[in-house]
Amino acid sequence: MPPPCPTPTDPRYTIRTGKRAAFIRNRDIFVRDLSSGRLTQIRERRRQRAACTSLSMDEPLSFRVDNAWFVRDFGQRLTAPAAIVKAEKDPNAAATDDLREMQLRTFSTLKKLHDDLETTRKHDEALQKAT
Repeated sequence: MPPPCPTPTDPRYTIRTGKRAAFIRNRDIFVRDLSSGRLTQIRERRRQRAACTSLSMDEPLSFRVDNAWFVRDFGQRLTAPAAIVKAEKDPNAAATDDLREMQLRTFSTLKKLHDDLETTRKHDEALQKAT
C-alpha cells in the first residue's frame, strides 16, 4: 500500500512527483501543480476524515474519505468513487424461515413428549401384567 498523504504539520509535508504535490490541510485535500504553482482543492470538507494514498506522474490521485475510496483524474478534472462497497446478504444463500424452524422444533418436541408418554404407558402395562 502506498504511503499515506502527509498533513502540513508533518515534516514530510507532501507527496511529490515530477508534476504535482498532494497534501491535506484542515481535512481538505489539495494538489499543487509544481510547474505553474496552481493550487487545486480536490475534496471539500464535510466533517469526514480524508487521507490521500498515492500520487504518481501520470496516474490519478486516489484518496479515502471515511470508508469510501475516490480517484481524481487530472486529465479530465473528474473526481469519482473508485469502488462502491456494499454489505448485502448473499443472493445465493438459502432463505431462512424462522417460523418454519420454530414449527419444526415444536413438532419434534411434541413427538418426543408423545413417545416418552407412550413408552411410560407400555412400561406400566407390562408391570401390571407381570403382577
